[in-house]
Formats: sequence, structure tokens, C-alpha cells
Amino acid sequence: MGLHDLSLKPAYDSEDDDVVNDFYIPALSESVLYRRLAGFFSSSALSIAARGISFLIANGGKIELVVGARLSKEDVEAIREGTETPEHVIETSMIKDIGQIEDEFTKNHFKALAWMIAQKKLEMKVAILTDDSGFPLDEKTVEKMGLFHQKVGIFQDKNGDVISFSGSINESASGWLRNIEEFKIFRSWGTEYETEQLKSDWQKFEKYWYRGSRSVKVIDIPDAVKNKLIEIAPERIEILSFHYPPQPKKKGVTLYDYQEEAVRKWLENKGRGLFEMATGAGKTFIALGCAKEIERKNEKFVMIVVCPFKHLVTQWLDKDLPQFDFDGIKIYDKNFKEWSNDLSNKIFELNMGYRKKLVIGTTYNTFSKKEFIEIVSKIETPILLIADEVHIVGSPKFQDGLLEKYVYRIGLSATPKRYYDTEGTKIIYDYFGETVYEFSIKQAINTINPLTGQTYLTPYEYHPRFVELTPEEYQEYKRLTKQLIILHGTKEKNAKADQQLELVKLKRARILRDAENKYAVLEDLLQEIKSIDHCLIYTSPKQIKRTQDILNNRGIIQAKITFKEDSRRRKEILKGLDNGVYNSIVAMKCLDVGVDVPSTKMAIILASTGNPIEYVQRRGRILRRYPGKEKSIIYDILVIPKASGSAVLSETEKSIILKELKRYEEFAESAINQEAVEKMVSNVIKKLNLE
Repeated sequence: MGLHDLSLKPAYDSEDDDVVNDFYIPALSESVLYRRLAGFFSSSALSIAARGISFLIANGGKIELVVGARLSKEDVEAIREGTETPEHVIETSMIKDIGQIEDEFTKNHFKALAWMIAQKKLEMKVAILTDDSGFPLDEKTVEKMGLFHQKVGIFQDKNGDVISFSGSINESASGWLRNIEEFKIFRSWGTEYETEQLKSDWQKFEKYWYRGSRSVKVIDIPDAVKNKLIEIAPERIEILSFHYPPQPKKKGVTLYDYQEEAVRKWLENKGRGLFEMATGAGKTFIALGCAKEIERKNEKFVMIVVCPFKHLVTQWLDKDLPQFDFDGIKIYDKNFKEWSNDLSNKIFELNMGYRKKLVIGTTYNTFSKKEFIEIVSKIETPILLIADEVHIVGSPKFQDGLLEKYVYRIGLSATPKRYYDTEGTKIIYDYFGETVYEFSIKQAINTINPLTGQTYLTPYEYHPRFVELTPEEYQEYKRLTKQLIILHGTKEKNAKADQQLELVKLKRARILRDAENKYAVLEDLLQEIKSIDHCLIYTSPKQIKRTQDILNNRGIIQAKITFKEDSRRRKEILKGLDNGVYNSIVAMKCLDVGVDVPSTKMAIILASTGNPIEYVQRRGRILRRYPGKEKSIIYDILVIPKASGSAVLSETEKSIILKELKRYEEFAESAINQEAVEKMVSNVIKKLNLE
């Protein structure tokens, strides 16, 4: 047996895992060496580091421990004035702390460490963090600087196999027992990424153990402290009890550092603002983190969560809100009498003091209706509004719902600006305020999550394919373009003229979206890919049947999601994709916004508009993390008027190409194969004489 034989997860979270019994004790039971950077010295922290120590002792194992010096401002001032030495201050502080242990559980583990020191099975060193002048830093300064914040532990077995763990582990008496803690695991026999991270952890420990650094001075523990520990050590280790008391789980979730920063910035902005964040980057948790802060500050709490679709409201209320100890009611367009009575009764109870909390989930359709507005206007408590996919509320159809009554305001979207709608965009920013926190897709796929050792979103490859319009399609596109020029130039501006203009724009866009030659490219792609697995294929209503026929002819098992399927059927289909029942899902716009499809590894964009909100959302659908998913692949079918020719391009031809290249530029910028894609597209542009 050895560490290699353990069934280890890549990361542990005490919200879901029993980290002591599932990881810590099994690892110690197979180890002969345990090395640890354990944060500041304290008896309780050391007792945490010693958990499961009886197993290591049974193996004849050894511990090497580096702890940070805990110095007060007064201690540092005395050292600067020369009235005290660092060693003496540390000695006094450590001995004082040892005498303050009270509970039996902590005492026994601390005595076990003392026994190991007496038996020369434990070596302990103290790290003193210094400023540029070489003087020690006080405890609070060290904490602010983040030094020794990320703890490292290393296990080595008799076979030479090694594992390390590191993360934001709270080294306190309640550390691994009561708080929600998360950390990642790296194995010497694991992936190249794991071995590199393990090497980094090992080198970090060695640096502090043997030489320290320019800003860290490392010393042996003072003799007086060592003697004090030997004094309290038992003669026989067997007399100590190492029973691990079960602890109740703590409710709630722990936000990542960047999410906590986002919450802080929103609060600093007086409880208003936009979160402009990539799909999958945790906007929902940030919003609910803000909600918890408002709940704490107010005797009564009211929150309205508004979403584009009913299934997204359900996702918030059934999946996300309970994790923050919120229960909500769903308010929809249909059955007005039923929900209006229910909501009115709850508001009455709130106003009369019979209830302290009210959470409402609804759609933009209901949110902007006169009936809903009249009822919520009766609420006498400050209200928090969370607008998911906030760009939607800028539509004239929904703007009536933006009541001044909503004191606290959160807008969530990867793309809060509305496409070709400066007025609607202005309304959003005027109402919600500025963007208080931004976390782009590029950041999310290039930033390592310290708790998992992976980027927040999966890296992706981008493979554009170009198709030509047929002569008939091009002529129709050209005709509609001329019509648009005429309509734009007309002096008559009224609702009817605007409606006609939008209709012509829509007809022209559909020519690019539904181009006939896309089906041949789809056939070629399916032949090239060979194995279709966990794939989303985005189509238009016109394309969906023919696309399914192509997939069926190739024996590719698929299901479709349109606006017709109810929420139960959609859940079945999405679960079927996760479980491998379906190879692919053929979807229309209904999967653009908010739906979690994390197992998806591949997307084929057969149909797309020029709206960046749409294609950014679609890309986000496949970049969420999922076990075993190392990268995602996007195939994007773009339209050009012709593939080659020496003639100078007309303005119509240029507009087609430039419209499609906007999406290409957005997708290629963050792709891992960016250089190859840009070279390929550059060749296409040269052939078209577009340079």
C-alpha cells in the first residue's frame, strides 16, 4: 500500500467532503514524511496540523513544520528600539500561547507534537517576515500582504510517491472542523500540470526550510519553547486519545476572493451597479453574496429576481437561492388571480410585521406588467432588485418595470450594452449605475482558480469555416441593402416606417443566417470530427429539421430544444446529454441565455445573427468547467459573398464580410489556437482583396 493506492479527488471542499476522514487521515496513514507550512504559530493551529498524527507515528514517520512568527506592533517596536530581540519575543509569545490550551481534543494533538519533538521525530522552524530594512513585520501587516496565506502540506510515502495540498485553508481551532474550506491536490504520478504544481509546492517548502528568502528569515524554535514542549509531552503516546468529534455542516457557500471583491465594490457603490462578467464566472453567487449583506443590515428583507424565461427563474429559486438560505415564490404571467392573491397576502404579512423576509422570482414579462407593479408598490420595505441578463430590460417593452422604489439594484450580464440600441443601453446604465466589477471571458480562461488548480472556464479552440452565398441569395441581399438605404434616407420617421425598416433588416439578416451552402459545410464537419460527443448545434427555425435529418443519416443520436418543449422535457434532454444518452442537442435561441450545460465540449454554430449578445452567450454555454473536460471546441460557419476573385469588392460584399468577421475577431482573440486561426483568415481576406 501507499499514497498511489488512495482514491483521491482533485480538490476537497468541507461543505461536501469530510476532509479529515476522507483525505487527511488516509494520506497520513500511508506517509513516512509530512512537511507543512502552517501559517502563524498557535497551539490550536498546530493541533489542526497534527490531526491524524497517530497514523504517521505508527509508520515511524517524521514531521517538518514551518510556522510564521506572530508579533504584535508593540513587539516590533521593541525590536526596532533594541530593547528586545526577535528570538526572545517569539519565545515569550509561544510559551504564553502553549499555556492557554483548554479543550481536551486540542491538548491531545498538541501533546502528540510535543512527544514527537521529544523523540526527535518533529523539527519545527519559525519564519520571521521582514521589511526591506530587515526588521520584523507585525501580524496584521503580514496578513494584509497575504504572506503565508496559502498553506502548503506535503506527504511522502515509503515508496517515494508524493502528494501535496494547497489552498486557502484556515489554520485555526475551528479551521478544518467547522468552516467551509477548499484545497486542491497534486500527485507525483498525475498529469503534467499536477507534477509541475507539486514541484512548486515542494520548492516553496524547501526554500523556507533551508534558507528563507530576502523577506523571510527562518530560525529554529527557541530552546526554551522546545524544553516547554518536552516538559508537557507524555512518556507514552498510547495514553492520548485522538478521537475526532463529528461537527455539524455549515450552511452556505464560500465566495472566491474575486467574488468577495465584487461584493465589496457593489456595497461601496451604495448598493447599485452592474456586474459585467463572463458566463460561468459566478455572477449569480456574487449577486446573492450582495443580497446576504443587505439582509444582515436590514430588519426586513425583500428581494426580486427577474429573468428572461421561466426556466431561469426556476433555476434561481430551486438551485441557487437555497444555497444562501433563501426561499422564494414564483410569480408568472399566467394564473394572475392565483399569484396576485398570494403575493398580496405575503406583502400584507410583511408590512404588518408577521414575516421578515420575502423573495420573489419572476420573468421580465410579469415584472413590467401594470398588475405586478401595482402590487409590489405596496411594499413598505427597501427592495433589492436582481436583473439577470440585464440587457433585456432595456427593451421598451420592459422598461416600465424599473421602479424608483427598488432601492438596491444589481444588473447581471456578460454583455450589458444593447445591440444597436443606444437609448436602451443608456436607460440600463442610468438606472443600475456603472459597471462595478468586470471579469471577461479572456480573464476567466486565463486565470487559475487556486482551489482547483484549473482556470475558471475551460480554454477553447476556435475553428471558423467559410461558405459562399448562392448567386440568388447574394442578389436578394443586395436588393434588400438598397431598400435599407432608401428607408434610412427617407424624411418620414414614424412607427410604421420604423417597423418597415426593422422588417427589411430582419429579412436581410436571415439570408446570412440560413445560407443554403451551410449544410454542405456541416456534412464536411461531421465527416471530419467523426465522433460527435456532448455537442450543441445552434440552428435557426428554418434549419432545424434539415440539420436533424443530416445527423440521423449519420447515426448521431440527438434531441432538439426549441421554445415548444416544457421545462420538464428540457431537463430530461440536458440530463441525457450529460449522461451520454444523446450525442448532441440541436438548439435554437432558447439555449442562448442562462441555461447550465456544463458537460458540453463542442459547439457547431450553424446559425447566428450579428448580435454580439447572442454569440457571446452561446460561447459561454460550452466553457463551464465539468469533470474530465480539459478544453472546448467551437466550429463557426461564417458567410462570405464569394471565396475568390480579382475584382474589387462592392460595398455590399464588404459589409457581409465585415459583419461576419466581427464574430470571428471576438472568438479568435481568446482561443488557444489564435495564431493559426488568424493566419487562415488572413489568407481568406487576401483572396477577397479586402486588405
